[in-house]
Amino acid sequence: RSGAHRDLPSFPTRLYSDLAPGARPWEEDEFKPIPLLLVNIDANVENFVAEVLMTQKYKNKEKSPLEVVYRFPIEEDAAVTACSAVLDGKMIVSKIQENKKAEKMYNEAINENKTAVLLSSTRPDIFEMKIGNLAPESECSVTIKYVMELPVEDGKTRLTIPTTIAPKYITDKHSSSVVPKVLMNVLYNKETPAPLTFNLKVVMKTNIVDVTSPSHALVTEILKNTDKFEATAKFDGTNSDMDRDLVVLINSAEPNDPKVTLEKG
Repeated sequence: RSGAHRDLPSFPTRLYSDLAPGARPWEEDEFKPIPLLLVNIDANVENFVAEVLMTQKYKNKEKSPLEVVYRFPIEEDAAVTACSAVLDGKMIVSKIQENKKAEKMYNEAINENKTAVLLSSTRPDIFEMKIGNLAPESECSVTIKYVMELPVEDGKTRLTIPTTIAPKYITDKHSSSVVPKVLMNVLYNKETPAPLTFNLKVVMKTNIVDVTSPSHALVTEILKNTDKFEATAKFDGTNSDMDRDLVVLINSAEPNDPKVTLEKG
């Protein structure tokens, strides 16, 4: 994006532009924002385990190929299990590599003017995605899957999905000595330029009393005519702003009893 567009409050994004092939900028002030078109979160909760699929869609509206770099939060105890990207209709599926080897492979692809994707963690709860050589007018959808164990608090299973890095981690003036260097230049504005959509499915071994949220208005449905205890939830409205953590509380019978689930696959 260009001109005086708003700075992204969530999944802060930077891009490199106007570079010769193989050139790499090193100064932070060479970064420019790229528009985040939408974010969709699909979450599946089974008893005390959650699987979250987060899809982010971007578009290069500049006139030259770009290297896009953006950062996003997850729960600190979550484990990323898969990552894929769709570029101009082509699916790119990630493979796990040692950090230095992955960085070398990514740099070699960029220098050869190939499109490449690199996902790495800058700290336990902040991940960084790089997409190299995103062509002008091209769209990129990136999906990250992660799993996490859910705590039981006050008799309810609690699902927390972070949707913003700042201001949770970043002070207004970015001058705090406790702010990691990698986040010092993350820009923040309370206005959200892209919609967040959310769909939740819950499966429990005991009766589900209700599904509520202290952070967002939800529309929920308890499914009665199934052989399992199931519920669904989504935003009360098409979408929401990404200005705070998404918190969902699942009230079920016997929440503190141990449970065993067998997956067939």
